[in-house]
Amino acid sequence: MGRIWEDQNKYQRWLDVELAVVETLAAGGVIPKDAAAEIKARASFSVDRINKIEAEVKHDVIAFTTCVAEHINHPASRWLHFGLTSSDIVDTAFAVQLV
Repeated sequence: MGRIWEDQNKYQRWLDVELAVVETLAAGGVIPKDAAAEIKARASFSVDRINKIEAEVKHDVIAFTTCVAEHINHPASRWLHFGLTSSDIVDTAFAVQLV
């Protein structure tokens, strides 16, 4: 039960939601398919790095997306979180955690 609520799992669910949106937007022609492929191939995160960024910016989702963009390290990262709000990610991932 405790593992469900650990930061590593929470952020993994956030990433799962981000990647599902990227895939959907690419399938619909909203973002380039090659950008989606780059994002999916490179996306990752570090809880320690997210915590460090959050201490500076005081916003958990900005810290998360910044960290993931650093891992992507490619111009395609501009499409990460495209058209989304923080609540879109947090609330959807929270629902997944509850299930």
